[in-house]
Amino acid sequence: MRGSLWRVGGPFYILAGDSSQGEEPLGSKRNRDSRRKFGASLLGWADSHDVTLANCLTEDIQDGFPLRDDAFDAVVGLFTMLQVCLGQREPGEPSER
Repeated sequence: MRGSLWRVGGPFYILAGDSSQGEEPLGSKRNRDSRRKFGASLLGWADSHDVTLANCLTEDIQDGFPLRDDAFDAVVGLFTMLQVCLGQREPGEPSER
C-alpha cells in the first residue's frame, strides 16, 4: 500500500492512504470531516480485532470528534499503543520516508 506518514500528535503517526497526487490524503486532522473519514477505519480495525469500545467513544468517532482534534489525537495514540501491545506494530517513532 502506498501512502504517507501523517503525524497525529506527539510520537504517533498513521499511514494515510495514497499520496501519489502530493495531497494529504485525509485532509487536515483539524477538519471534522477528515476525522470522521478516518474514524471509519478506526472502527473497522477495532471490530476486526475484537476491541470493544464504549458507546460514547464509538459515537465520538462516528461524529468526527466534534469537540476538538485533541480527542482524535488521543484516540489514535491509544489505537497505536494497542497495535504495539498486540504485536502488530513495532514500538517507537518511525523514521520519515
